[in-house]
Amino acid sequence: MRFVDREQHQIDCLILQDNSDLAVVFDRLQEHATMLPAVVLFDESADFCALYLNATRYLAIESLSQLDGAIDEAMSKFLAIAAEPPAAESPVAAIAVTSSLLLQQRRLADKLKQRLGDWGLYYKRNPRTFFKRLDRDERQALLDQLKSEYGEIVLQYFTESHGLNERIDLFVNQAFFADVPVDVIVQIHMELMDKFSKQLKLEGRSEEILLDYRLTLIDMLAHLCEMYRRSHPHP
Repeated sequence: MRFVDREQHQIDCLILQDNSDLAVVFDRLQEHATMLPAVVLFDESADFCALYLNATRYLAIESLSQLDGAIDEAMSKFLAIAAEPPAAESPVAAIAVTSSLLLQQRRLADKLKQRLGDWGLYYKRNPRTFFKRLDRDERQALLDQLKSEYGEIVLQYFTESHGLNERIDLFVNQAFFADVPVDVIVQIHMELMDKFSKQLKLEGRSEEILLDYRLTLIDMLAHLCEMYRRSHPHP
């Protein structure tokens, strides 16, 4: 599980063997909002009931020669999953799940575009998790999460951090699925710049460096616009 948690954005498909621990593994994956295509190998003489995602492909061990096709099928079905988390999830948790799912779908779709086409990039949002429909506490929790993530992006933006693009994708995915208004994102940026400005003044340093971070905001909004553009089928 540690390996999967650490490398989930490099994994195209999980290959698992059905046993008494499989249900526990699936529960752990869902608890960590880890969404990946999966092929489960099972013994035809045994019962199996563990369920991960609707896109999970089950393959009899006796048919192991068909593994390549099963992996392709699992990934194809995974790209078609609508992002509809369980109703019991809190809105903020639901957004985290759908963001993880979307990120993996986009990454796989980019790899498989030649074979699967653009249909894998059309996603479904849940209006119940939209920013304007959250209650006050839920909205504040989402805002706090977005502010924290945006702050990390700003700190890494002009560095050579290998995780920057992933952070940007996660932030934009959350904003997209929660239908966060653009003015809220701008406000998050302005509040952070104001905080940095006060810190620079205390240190007796120039605030001009903050002007460069306008590029960060422009970049985030451009990514969000692209997300909305890609969320609608093109004729």
